[in-house]
Amino acid sequence: MKLLNNIPKLIAIMYLSIATKNILQLIFGYLFNSENDIKLYKLYNLHESSYSYNFLFQLIFIYDFLFLGVILYLPLYLILYLIITKFGNKIWLQVLYTVTIYLLAIYLFDKNNVSYLFILITTLIGLLNWYSFKKWIRIM
Repeated sequence: MKLLNNIPKLIAIMYLSIATKNILQLIFGYLFNSENDIKLYKLYNLHESSYSYNFLFQLIFIYDFLFLGVILYLPLYLILYLIITKFGNKIWLQVLYTVTIYLLAIYLFDKNNVSYLFILITTLIGLLNWYSFKKWIRIM
């Protein structure tokens, strides 16, 4: 029953984290002049891209917020919710979960080309998740 009450809040936390991830990817991609290919697990530099900003923002919105939001992120956040209900909302657990998912994606899709800046992004998202769970979701 608590899960049903917390699903709207969990979805809000999920979309807040997705938005934060995309904003940090754009900022770090611009500041550190990274490559301009747009991938879920990489920094991207819109300034260096050959596509228009409007097209790229639409692509990010459709790909990350709609398509992956429902198919990938929602199940991952439901699993995170179950882990948090079992073990409690701990900072190290939230950070470990997000970094582990990133490293797994890198292992599967990018042949171990780890970006330490993206590890920083996933760590910040873990901290944001911890704070959001603490403020919005009552587990106990």
